[in-house]
Amino acid sequence: MKKTLTNTIALLVLTLASGTVTADQTAAADQTAKTAAQLAVEQFIECANSLFKDEFEPAEIDYDLSLQKETILDLSANWGSRDSTIHILTRIRSIGSSPKKELIMTHSGQSNDELPPPAAKVKEYIGKVFEECPPEKEDQVCADAVIERFTGIEQVVRHNLEYPRVTVEKYTSNEQGFRASKEHLIGLDDYYLVLNGTTDHKSFEWRTFRPLTATAVEEVLHNPPPRVAKNGSDIRKLQGCIENTAPYIRIIPR
Repeated sequence: MKKTLTNTIALLVLTLASGTVTADQTAAADQTAKTAAQLAVEQFIECANSLFKDEFEPAEIDYDLSLQKETILDLSANWGSRDSTIHILTRIRSIGSSPKKELIMTHSGQSNDELPPPAAKVKEYIGKVFEECPPEKEDQVCADAVIERFTGIEQVVRHNLEYPRVTVEKYTSNEQGFRASKEHLIGLDDYYLVLNGTTDHKSFEWRTFRPLTATAVEEVLHNPPPRVAKNGSDIRKLQGCIENTAPYIRIIPR
């Protein structure tokens, strides 16, 4: 009886020693099995999910890994505001010999939404266009000439680097459209104003397309619409989230 009990205890000890590992051990093994690129993606997802919490839906994140999961081929994240008026898209991928990081933001505003601060001067000149070229006459040639004159005054005479290129895109009696744009070495900022014979805008479409670098982010946040500006802290953090994935982007030698 004593011998049988001894054998049973020994068998039990052997079974425990070679049995199932704990949940913590399994998790550690899984992490060890993942490649650096997979871990970088997971880190990005965690970072992205911490951003734009107040008025945005959760991020939609897409990515592609190489066959062996050792590099990232493409990674993107998209946020949309709950009222569907603001969208933020970022993407990183391999173009040539270095990762290409992009940022696209759009804001569809209505009459009660504030424009970028520099728009005040643009609207002032639009008011003068209405005086010289009454909208009921639908004379777009006249409107083009007047807006060109005021653009020249700000950009050439006053050397106003903040003043955009303004063009007339629509000039009818019941609706007028003006586009204000600034081209950068890489990228574009612009907004399209819709008016109805007065400088009180009916609606506007603002957008920016830039490389996602710290310098470009600061340029974008210099004078955006106020609703975009209030998310400035998270936009800066987003640049850091993307930057952390750059070492794992597949570079195709030329």
